[in-house]
Amino acid sequence: MKDFQHRPKPASSGNRGNSQQACPHLFIDDRYRFWLMFADHSRQEVKLTPLCKTLYVLFLTNELGVSLYNLVDHKKELLDTYKRISRRLNFQQMQQSIEQLVDRRDNSMHEKLARIKAAFEALVPCQYTKLFLIDGDRREEKKISLPRNYVTFNQA
Repeated sequence: MKDFQHRPKPASSGNRGNSQQACPHLFIDDRYRFWLMFADHSRQEVKLTPLCKTLYVLFLTNELGVSLYNLVDHKKELLDTYKRISRRLNFQQMQQSIEQLVDRRDNSMHEKLARIKAAFEALVPCQYTKLFLIDGDRREEKKISLPRNYVTFNQA
């Protein structure tokens, strides 16, 4: 695992249209901050809520994909991840957030997917955006297409 202790310069906000740019790497630090690491050694934080990060980590760790219809089957995994990421102290509130996330009658999951999509679309060069998104055909498993050698977890 690479050590990103150094402080690379922040990426400029003009990354989206640069067709010469290589695909950025995704680095998730020990505080679950998501960083896009660019070839020029700049970096940009992907700002997401703890619940969005929890959902994204679920899809990162399930490379073959997850059916949104069966998200409830991953409730324990989601809750365990959310406990590590969230700053909430109230366990019941955390459980309630996960219950809403996996409830197909609730719009929470779709709201989180839309926020994740918007965050990556704002930062990732256009030609690579789709790799970072949770995507898939209707009624099929959704997954993140980013090759996992472009992802680094630096967990304690």
